[in-house]
This record gives sequence, C-alpha cells and structure tokens, in this order.
Amino acid sequence: MTSKKEFVLDEEEKEKFLEIIGRFKNLIYFSLRNCVSVIPPQTCECKDLSFISLIDNPKLRTLPECLAELPKLQILGLKGTEQVFDNLGPAFFREGVNTITTGGKPAYIDFSEVNPETEEEA
Repeated sequence: MTSKKEFVLDEEEKEKFLEIIGRFKNLIYFSLRNCVSVIPPQTCECKDLSFISLIDNPKLRTLPECLAELPKLQILGLKGTEQVFDNLGPAFFREGVNTITTGGKPAYIDFSEVNPETEEEA
C-alpha cells in the first residue's frame, strides 16, 4: 500500500487519505480540489512530494509550515484558495521561493529555485 506514488481523490476518499497520508513515503503528487479544510502535518512525512494541488478549497485557511521545507517540492497550487496566503509562515516566503499570480491573485508557490530538480528526477 505504501508504494503508490500518485493519488487523485474524490470527496469520499479524501478523509481516509488525510488520516494516513504520512504512510505514503514515496508519494510524489496529490490533488485535493474543493474538498479540504485542513492539511495535516503528517503530509510533511512524504519527503518525495514534488507537486501539491490544493486548488479551490475555500475552507482551507492555513498550511503546515513544514510543507515549505519538503526537499523535492516544486509547485504548490493554491489557485482559488487565496485566503491561505494571509496565514502562511515565513518559510513560504524565503529567498528563492516565488509566488505566481493569475488575475492579480496569488495562485501558486514555486519552490523550483530552492529545490532544483536533479538530472535523475527530470
């Protein structure tokens, strides 16, 4: 079960997934759209995560600071979840981390300068 590398979940599956997310050490991508109000800190145990999509989650207000420290994270998608930006800690705004806007609103956080892909990963 812990060998899965990618999940795209519906509403029914997301609660169970969030309870056990820390077990998926090899997870590289997940997308939770319009269905979450909290991201558990256990998410940070998934050290291979390179892309997280949390688009259109109006009930989501904050993120664990440790997400900004994931060593392989490239993009954190937050389009339609702009309220999160008011509550992010300083690690999300350190040198080399870029906020990308669309329509004048923050939409993505780009970590590619602080976590460059290696040739093996590309």
